[in-house]
Amino acid sequence: MRIRSISILAAALAVVSSVTPASAAVQLDPERNSTTQVGWGSLHAQDPAAINKWASGNDARVIDVEYEGDGKFSAQLVQNSGIFHRYLVADASWVYNISYAALIQKLVYEHKRAIDIEQYLAADGSTKFTAALVDNFADNYHSSTIVTGKTPDQIRSIQSTYDGNVVDLDYTGGGRYNAVLIKNTGVDATGGTWYTMKTPSEIDAIIKKDNVRLISMESDGAGTFAIVVTPGANQGWWYTYGATLKQTEELQQQTGARPIHVQSYLDKSGVEKYTAIFLDDQSRDAAAIRDSLSQVAQGVKFGFYLKQVDGGVIYSINENAVHDPGSSAKVLVSATEALRVKSGLDKYTNSMNYYLHPDAPTDVTRCAYDDAGNKLTSTPKTNSVFNTVSAMMQPSDNRATDGLLDRVGGFSAVNETAAKLQMTSTKYAVRLGCGRNIPDNLADRNSFTLRDLGKLYESTIRKDSPILGPESADPANARYGFENSMLDGAKELSSTVYEEATKMGIIDFDKVTDFVSKMKGRFKAGEATEVNPATATCGTGSCDKWIVRRAGDGWVSLPFKDSQGTIYMKKYVHGVFFDGDNVNCVTNCYFPAVKNNFTGMDKMRVQVYKDMLRPQIRAALTSWI
Repeated sequence: MRIRSISILAAALAVVSSVTPASAAVQLDPERNSTTQVGWGSLHAQDPAAINKWASGNDARVIDVEYEGDGKFSAQLVQNSGIFHRYLVADASWVYNISYAALIQKLVYEHKRAIDIEQYLAADGSTKFTAALVDNFADNYHSSTIVTGKTPDQIRSIQSTYDGNVVDLDYTGGGRYNAVLIKNTGVDATGGTWYTMKTPSEIDAIIKKDNVRLISMESDGAGTFAIVVTPGANQGWWYTYGATLKQTEELQQQTGARPIHVQSYLDKSGVEKYTAIFLDDQSRDAAAIRDSLSQVAQGVKFGFYLKQVDGGVIYSINENAVHDPGSSAKVLVSATEALRVKSGLDKYTNSMNYYLHPDAPTDVTRCAYDDAGNKLTSTPKTNSVFNTVSAMMQPSDNRATDGLLDRVGGFSAVNETAAKLQMTSTKYAVRLGCGRNIPDNLADRNSFTLRDLGKLYESTIRKDSPILGPESADPANARYGFENSMLDGAKELSSTVYEEATKMGIIDFDKVTDFVSKMKGRFKAGEATEVNPATATCGTGSCDKWIVRRAGDGWVSLPFKDSQGTIYMKKYVHGVFFDGDNVNCVTNCYFPAVKNNFTGMDKMRVQVYKDMLRPQIRAALTSWI
């Protein structure tokens, strides 16, 4: 049985660390309804001890639990803070391996109620229950009841007599279900409803017709599901069915949404699949950025990331997704050379050679290799180390990159730098732009994450103990060479500063100009557009499947003023990427015209850089008023 975690606690989110309930008034259960940001976890097929250990270590509690067999459970959890605070946490927030009688006794005598239940057969053949629990004291009391082993008609009869809403529905076999009902009064008079034996197409139709969203979805037959719905389709939310665990994880990572329900089941062919429901708890700004990227992504994976240096994460969607950033990866080669300069192994003023392709000596994208992957050395170019690094980082010269990779010691040296910077998911494995047949390539793509690239930039510009030393105006200095070989990232933001100043009503544009002059930043973009040789069908120069990568990463420093008018700098690392290996092309599917199909990605990666920093720019400008 697999042991897998979809996510660890989302520490990047703005979590309120309250230890008391947000209000003494009766509150609608937030577990499946609130889009307030909170730390959360999703654990798959783990034993109770592992779930309890994780929950205890993260001050979290179980809100949804499923039995996976063999003594293993899957659980969705939230951090016990803010409006999510309950008096039950960790192992007190759920039960397992308990009889129905014992469960009812616990609920009645310990002032608890169940928000999710599941029935299963234990190893000895006895019927047992697992349930997610919350406290049910007078200050937030909800009348609730559980029904077990009933047909849909019997549940409806009980529901009518009790005047309750079904909030959880669990199929037990033989056309019978267990349900959790909550009294249809006060905040719980939500107008929700439930259905059994519905196909995916029928579920989609219900959602669209009634403008509702799912709060529970469990398999109850061959291709059918029991669902519970509630009004609120205007909330951001997603659901999936018939998905693999990996696809379920990818949906969460791509949306950044909080899982409120995940269930495994066997499809008609006996293959394990998943249903899952997610609520969007991203901030308004983060959701807007995510949705803008999604509109131009053409189905490929994307992500964005903004973090204050030596501070918290501000935005993070797919920040841990391994992707190939194209030429953005070259910053790791530059950092490796900078460390050599710092240690005295090289100087930026030294001369070095790299090679041009004899058939295309002016083409910066084409390395000097033949079709078999043999290096061509008939056309050398001599340059200083600094100018070579600058050629790699600004016009993104692949030939200069190839020469520097050899100079620093090859892939092993570059990956040693990644290890030193704790870039744990990074592998530099490809001679960029040199073809797929290069003998020493370690793979067919480089592997990075936005978080890892953030670690690289943060390690070089942090205030205390930067790996390349303090800022310097000396061209021979390692940090000077590393920073000044890159494109100016602050210049790209200047128009954004003026836009925000105008919105804020700042009319002293001399002050704004002074503000802009004090910004600093560096940036590296990356892109790749090439035919996928493994999947493409080509004819008359046109191919239908393409590899498309777009990325941009770097750092920026914004000037703030304290109460005395003294300027201090806040620094941020940032990144954005698109990464697809099988992108469909319909028109102009030949190089270079095919790139016109992806101009939306090109423009959006720049726009997202600006949009991520708008709130920080506004905060900085406010300090100048």
